[in-house]
Amino acid sequence: MTQRGFTLIELLISVTILTIIITIALPSLNAVLKRREADNVVNTLQMVVQAGRIYALNSHHSLTICGSSDGKRCNASWSNRVLLMEDANRNGIIDGPDRVLQSETLNIQPSQLVWRGFGGNTIIIGSFGTTYASNGTFTYCRKDKDPFYSRQVVINRGGRARKSQDRNKDGIDEDSSGNPISCL
Repeated sequence: MTQRGFTLIELLISVTILTIIITIALPSLNAVLKRREADNVVNTLQMVVQAGRIYALNSHHSLTICGSSDGKRCNASWSNRVLLMEDANRNGIIDGPDRVLQSETLNIQPSQLVWRGFGGNTIIIGSFGTTYASNGTFTYCRKDKDPFYSRQVVINRGGRARKSQDRNKDGIDEDSSGNPISCL
């Protein structure tokens, strides 16, 4: 009867090769995960703004887009959740006839998402699909401020959202002025 199995040497060689492969592949996998999170955040934001614009045009109601930590009120906590809601009295709280139309969980801590716009901490989309002085920019930055994973979503006065791009093909997205996105 013949016994089959691995010798200690064969096992050690296999473990060594596997360790080398993992050591080489792990940084690439980490980069893919970082890029995926950044792209997911900007795609989600662009989708919420587009959905809000379409809903406002079809329903003839103005809408609010805001950051929320609890899904019930606006508190500029963009890194947790993004709400698209009917907010008739514009108090940033779901009350009376108000309702949440869309709620997208981001959970990107310790990364950050910052909104800088003319309308304060919220984006108001009017019944004609345009913003009420809410044009501005979302900036996504990782905690380590690595510029390769910084992204922006720019919202114009017409209520349209566009994502930042890497125009010079150096791997880093640029802002609307053509400079690398700044994470302060």
